[in-house]
Amino acid sequence: MADHDATAPARRPIRSDARLTTNAPEDRLPFPLAVALLAGAFLLGGTSGSIPMRGMVIELIALAGIVVALLDRRPTNAPRLAAALILFAVLLPLLQLIPLPPSLWWAMPGRAVGADIARLLLPDLWRPISIDPGATLIAWLAILAPVAMFLLAVRLDAHRRALLLALFVALALLSFLLGLVQVATADGFYLFPTLQPIRLPTGLFSNRNHQAVFMVEAAIAALALRHVPPFRAQGQIALPALALIFAACVFGTASRAGMVLLVVPLLYALLPLTGLRPTRRQLLLGLGAVVVVALLLPLSGVVRSSLARFADRASEGRLIFWPDVVYTARTFFPFGAGLGNFVRAYESTEALATINRFTINRAHNEYLEILIESGVAGLAQIALLAWFVAHRGWRALRQHAGSPTNRFAFAALLMIAVLALHSLVDFPLRTSAHLTGAGLLLALLVPPPAHDAEPDA
Repeated sequence: MADHDATAPARRPIRSDARLTTNAPEDRLPFPLAVALLAGAFLLGGTSGSIPMRGMVIELIALAGIVVALLDRRPTNAPRLAAALILFAVLLPLLQLIPLPPSLWWAMPGRAVGADIARLLLPDLWRPISIDPGATLIAWLAILAPVAMFLLAVRLDAHRRALLLALFVALALLSFLLGLVQVATADGFYLFPTLQPIRLPTGLFSNRNHQAVFMVEAAIAALALRHVPPFRAQGQIALPALALIFAACVFGTASRAGMVLLVVPLLYALLPLTGLRPTRRQLLLGLGAVVVVALLLPLSGVVRSSLARFADRASEGRLIFWPDVVYTARTFFPFGAGLGNFVRAYESTEALATINRFTINRAHNEYLEILIESGVAGLAQIALLAWFVAHRGWRALRQHAGSPTNRFAFAALLMIAVLALHSLVDFPLRTSAHLTGAGLLLALLVPPPAHDAEPDA
């Protein structure tokens, strides 16, 4: 985030929502790289598991994006806090890989068994905080994609940001259509291997819950695009219709969290929170559409079976293993077990009564998993990120009322809130797809660059 030269002569500022027309290479490269990264992340990175070849493609695009962004010396409106967050995210896993003296490592919480073995076999070996450095390195590489997306997207004008958001919606439509094919072909066309039949639409993902939260986000994005050029003229009917399709897909996934989170796009569609002043006719039409949908939904067998899952407490496995997850977090506090090491940390503390033939590969609570892997440093990272979202979102809404920047910022706030709430019971941000999408959403909170105006401090 380059600082603007305070000694430069004053010039007429350029509107932050103006479309840039420069043909300089540094202006041309960020957009196609951002498109490639967003598309690649969703087409290849819809699983929380490690698939090396797919991950490598995403990481190579991300590295190219980071290089282009760092070579671009033009100022942006990204604050210094954004640079601090990026450094924090990139450096924390690397710090967890630094070897420590044996006496210090033996004294760290959660290493009692390993320390006893080390004293006997390898007493002089230095070890890092991470209990599995290879897993931490893989997790570090995954961080490059959202970092690259943020660095690229903050350099784009409002028009190109609208196109990126439209690509997000297009990918969601593709995921929806793929989900239809998956259901219609009896467990065919699933992109990721599974040990048991799914029989539910997962789209571009390996997990139906991640498909559901993608549909919720896409509904918000579609509603945001209908009021900005170049979609204002043609999108007044098509985009709200897409939002309804995405909402219907959420019921098809039978994701309880997804169904609850549908409240967010519903309120976004009904309430004039984006600077609009709807007419009485528009309000009546909107309320009428809601009433019709509410009357028709119970007639669907898919919807009825999905709603019935709220009463099925026996299927809620999280309630069984969450106490063990909390115990694991306490065991490795305050330093953590190292990024990407939830499984090894959990298995070392899991109660015998909860062990079965299934492996608990995630905490199903992102905040607990971060606490287990990064300890106090992870909590500090969450706090800084929350402050960034709240502060930048508030500034964007106040300073650019009624503009595309305002609409994108408000939609991004809602979509970030959806991800944050869903992370209480699941792990969407453990997929490259949602993690890269989050990088885009954070960038939408920052006003587009006005290269002749002074950026925010």
